[in-house]
Amino acid sequence: MCNTEIDAEKLPGPRSIGFLSLFSDRQIGIFRGELSGMTERKTLGVAVFGCGRMGSVHVRHVLLSKRLRLIWVVDENLSAAEKCVQDYDIQDKVSVGTRDAAQKALKDDR
Repeated sequence: MCNTEIDAEKLPGPRSIGFLSLFSDRQIGIFRGELSGMTERKTLGVAVFGCGRMGSVHVRHVLLSKRLRLIWVVDENLSAAEKCVQDYDIQDKVSVGTRDAAQKALKDDR
């Protein structure tokens, strides 16, 4: 496993990075079900930030995964986020928001 330190100030804006995930060893262990307590929850809730081309690809892959559950789609442009969830017909299952909802999405423990 590779842990890389990234200077957050040098990252591009959320629209251009689509989806960025950095997992600690503990988070990877939880995802793999290696830590105790994983028997209750077999899926990991995911938020996708950015609904450009790559964001849409990430949404698709999360939906295809048996271990991941899409709970948030966030984009600076609300209509882009809404279109993304409508394209996959998941508008009744996923929360949608703009940059203002990003902190809420990050704190969501579903």
